[in-house]
Amino acid sequence: MNSIYSNQAVKIFLVAAGLTFTAACTSQESQETASQAPQEAASTQDQPAATSPPSAEKYVTSCAATEPLLYQTDTFSSFTEDKMRGAGVVSIQLDLNDRLDIYYLDDAPYTNLVYNEDNTFYTTDLPRKVVARGLVPEADVAQFDFDAEAPSTDPEYLIIYLNKEKRKVAKADVKYTFSTWEKYLKNQNIRLKDCNLLPHAPQSKNQVFEVTAIKNDSIQIKSSKDCQGDLADYKPFEGWVQWKKADVLTVEFAPCS
Repeated sequence: MNSIYSNQAVKIFLVAAGLTFTAACTSQESQETASQAPQEAASTQDQPAATSPPSAEKYVTSCAATEPLLYQTDTFSSFTEDKMRGAGVVSIQLDLNDRLDIYYLDDAPYTNLVYNEDNTFYTTDLPRKVVARGLVPEADVAQFDFDAEAPSTDPEYLIIYLNKEKRKVAKADVKYTFSTWEKYLKNQNIRLKDCNLLPHAPQSKNQVFEVTAIKNDSIQIKSSKDCQGDLADYKPFEGWVQWKKADVLTVEFAPCS
């Protein structure tokens, strides 16, 4: 096996504060009357936080599905995607000397990753472009998250999605956790897309948010001072937004700076 990752060669492109995605977006809803304020969301300096999710007609329908670049080296690019697959997300933990073997559904080897003692990752046959929920083979920010079917689907294997196709991983070979989409979302920080900002709050685009409540396709969010990075840019926003439309995410997962 040949090493394709080293601390010197790696160039990380994580989703961060300045990253802009090309998504077709429409303008925000016009200002509602004061009697509708409990359902709106804006800066806490201006008005109270919304206490119930927005009605379905408030959803901005033009958020196009995208495949943002998550991580890149000279020989490898990892993308995430807005399309949701399976029942949730499998997160795999790799410790030193651990190996992740991924198979086709017919048991033929697909690819593997090994976490070496020098904190580099070795692989064989990994495609130059990978689409997964979060695949970052870099020691300090390692992430191995895959859209997946529920673990009960197969007694021996995890059924995951890699490059938009079903693959499998032997349960006995890895340490993993499975989260439903709602649980995974609750444990993540998010950013808002241009087409799905808090009502009447264009500056909410530049904030990192915690998810405080989930109700169907809506989430209650609150801007996170701890994850904002540059505290000078922090604004105290909270309210409700849509987090998905059918099987397409309408928010972006974001690292905590």
